[in-house]
Amino acid sequence: IVYCLFSYDTFFSVLFFPLQFLLGIGGLQDFVLKSATLSTSPACPPFTPLNFEATPIVRVAVEPKHPSKFERRIQCDSTVSQVGHYMMLTFQFAKIEISVSAPIIQFRETITRPPKVDMVNEEIGKQQKVAVIHQTKEDQSKIPEGIQVDSDGLVTISTPNKQATLSVRALPLPEEVTRLLEENSDLIRTMEQLSTSLNEDKNAHEINQKTMDKIKEFKQKLEQNLQGRKWRNAVDHIWSFGPRKCGPNILLHKFEGYKNSVWQCLENAEKEVSKYGDFDNSIVSGFQLATLSGPMCEEPLMGVCFTVEKWEMNKVGETCTVDICSESEHEQSCQSVPKSLEKNSKNKGEVLLTDCYGPFSGQLIATMKEACRYALQAKPQRLMAAMYTCEIMATAEVLGKTTQSFVKNLLSELMHELLDI
Repeated sequence: IVYCLFSYDTFFSVLFFPLQFLLGIGGLQDFVLKSATLSTSPACPPFTPLNFEATPIVRVAVEPKHPSKFERRIQCDSTVSQVGHYMMLTFQFAKIEISVSAPIIQFRETITRPPKVDMVNEEIGKQQKVAVIHQTKEDQSKIPEGIQVDSDGLVTISTPNKQATLSVRALPLPEEVTRLLEENSDLIRTMEQLSTSLNEDKNAHEINQKTMDKIKEFKQKLEQNLQGRKWRNAVDHIWSFGPRKCGPNILLHKFEGYKNSVWQCLENAEKEVSKYGDFDNSIVSGFQLATLSGPMCEEPLMGVCFTVEKWEMNKVGETCTVDICSESEHEQSCQSVPKSLEKNSKNKGEVLLTDCYGPFSGQLIATMKEACRYALQAKPQRLMAAMYTCEIMATAEVLGKTTQSFVKNLLSELMHELLDI
């Protein structure tokens, strides 16, 4: 039923709707909860995007059975997007047969503290600890030459040209911190944008006071949850979050001579100039790559803190010709570098661009990624499965059967509440 609305309580039914009036449609209260898009075609996308409170954990791979037909259809209609539900609308509109894979549930990789009990819940004694130490030494013997891993899990690795040395340690984050990082991913992304604008001298990006208050509150919550000797001043030394600079993993810096952090937007200060300033983005990029795909099954990391405890670099005047190019196989490549390129590199602080192993920034990215991976493997690794939470209401007559169903399907009960009805 179509109505023409004149005011809050004045309306009448019409067959044809005139212009410049408010339209009202009745009979949809059983089908529309908040908002909806009415269309004569079921393939019409909603005008208002749907907001989901939870992140989807199940994925499927969709592809056409005959890719050649799909490519011709895309060439004819270049306005069709190939992302998300628009892809499904394209398949439906073009009448293309599709193949759908089985549901895929993505895992997360993490680390835990060393276990204190064995598989049968018995306390690990001295003899078992000695066996674990010997097992650790056997695992360290499999590590490639040039990588040092101590008993505490500190990994020390150098770049291929031996001009920089990194020492990285991996620690598990408390569950409260991991949950806090997940809940404030949008705020972390805003912090990254603000820090980028400050470093690029963009004054047009003004910081809202409400956003500043949220960032300060977020920092205070991190300080409250990161307590203890090993987390002393850890919040002030947060270098980056990952993956994608807004994930539930943290990168810390604890070496001398570097003071930049993710809290630059609070101080409204630009990036500090230091001898690491030309290459710190390479360390962050290596951290982002390491957290995006872990060493176990190439899944994203979750709840891991990487600490860069040492970053040593040779002085600007030193080049790689002394240590590396002494080998006969590299002599010609090192000597064939034009002098003009060396001068340009010195002006930019990239003296090591003339290295036989490629750009120095790329070497740092690869070295940082490998250091994070070996630091992760030096700790007890675990896989985290996705968990679906729901509320179940049951009467007293079927409460016992419901509990048995939980045990049979390996479900865990988080909270139990009795209601008087």
